[in-house]
Amino acid sequence: MGLEESLGKIKRYSPQGVLFDFDYVLIDVGKSQRLTIKEVVEYFLKLDEKKEEISYEEIQQAQHLFPNDWECTQKLLEKRGISLPLEEVVNVYQPLYRGGNGKDGYIKNEEWILDNNILLKMVEKGIKIAGITGRPREEAYIAVDNGNARDFFEVLYCMGEINYYGGKAKTIAIAMDYLGIERAVYLGDLEKDMAAAKEAQIPGIGIIPPNCQDKKHEDKLYGAGADVVLKHVNEIQKLFT
Repeated sequence: MGLEESLGKIKRYSPQGVLFDFDYVLIDVGKSQRLTIKEVVEYFLKLDEKKEEISYEEIQQAQHLFPNDWECTQKLLEKRGISLPLEEVVNVYQPLYRGGNGKDGYIKNEEWILDNNILLKMVEKGIKIAGITGRPREEAYIAVDNGNARDFFEVLYCMGEINYYGGKAKTIAIAMDYLGIERAVYLGDLEKDMAAAKEAQIPGIGIIPPNCQDKKHEDKLYGAGADVVLKHVNEIQKLFT
């Protein structure tokens, strides 16, 4: 089934709501989270007297397996023979990412990539909008505020809620219930996102991350159950025109 045909099928489904993952869907975090992971891994390698650099390509591949960046950093270090408690990783990661002591963190490098005019059109058509993200709540608010988009979102479900509810699929169901809708689509960049949409029995729309170096990523998203895969999140406008 071609792209236009797949989008047409979802359009006929007539979604009442759009649920967004955040990182690499709404926000380009390549110069923030990925850079932080690289610096943290290389910091601990240096402490262990290992002269090694880690490539952005390896980090990107690891993020697909471990969407939580703290855990991703921990796993990359374990791969290199350095086992650390997650708390120790977080204590080095967060000041670099969030900033402190008068220094800006790499979070300042994040770019909002969705055209807000698309969100405005959704609202005008009565489409409900929600976010389901593995970010801590404070960092989710920073993201939507940087994009001047907080008012478009009726509700955000963040790291704590997703863990509490037992995963993204259950959180999708809770979000739809909160919004009072029966039909929604979920946009994500990972296979796990598409699997969650499938489990929740709604269409999953895969998004190719900015500057993705994995040429097979589109196939992976379809393999995980995506109903359609878009090269850029702004292509979602085709559902509402």
